[in-house]
Amino acid sequence: MLTPEEEITIESYNRIAKGWADRHNNPYFWEEETAIFQKYLPRGQILEVCTGGGRDVSRLMGIGFDYEGVDVSSKLVELAKSNNPDAKIRHVPYIYNLPYLADSFEGIWSSATLLHVPESKLPYALYEMRRVLRPNGVAFISIKEGSGKAILEEDIIDDQKMERFFWYYQEGEFATQLEDTRLEVLKVHHHPIGHTNWLGFFVRAKK
Repeated sequence: MLTPEEEITIESYNRIAKGWADRHNNPYFWEEETAIFQKYLPRGQILEVCTGGGRDVSRLMGIGFDYEGVDVSSKLVELAKSNNPDAKIRHVPYIYNLPYLADSFEGIWSSATLLHVPESKLPYALYEMRRVLRPNGVAFISIKEGSGKAILEEDIIDDQKMERFFWYYQEGEFATQLEDTRLEVLKVHHHPIGHTNWLGFFVRAKK
């Protein structure tokens, strides 16, 4: 069951999907992170959680990954599928019960997703990623560095107000959550953009 904060956030993405995706359409945003990810996992079957408008899909497929993607926003899924007609992308109501068997993927790509997950539900989201990841599988997970929980950020896109809730973490704090879920931290990559410091965690599923 989703919290009110999650419902507000998803509703905003559904309402302003195209305008938001157009604003975040730089396919090279995670260029360094993609290269690092491929060093840890040169090839394999990967799951993207969540796809957004599909910005990273063609890049991940282009370097040889067998790709599948999911997103909780039905409108973003429509965009992602339209932009990437050859990709397997589906809508899921939430990421706490992914529609896959255990050990289904050798890799997971999750950029700017868990920063919308309430702190109290973060362990469940991480556990579900760990569940579908094969032993020794690799995941990339990015969040925004900071302190503060349930922070409402407002933006104007296409003359409409977009409301989203964010949860921010310090590097060590988030690393502990990962290790508690049996996801070994291999590397933390800092990606500063303006006043935002993105933290990219590369993790391996422990046996």
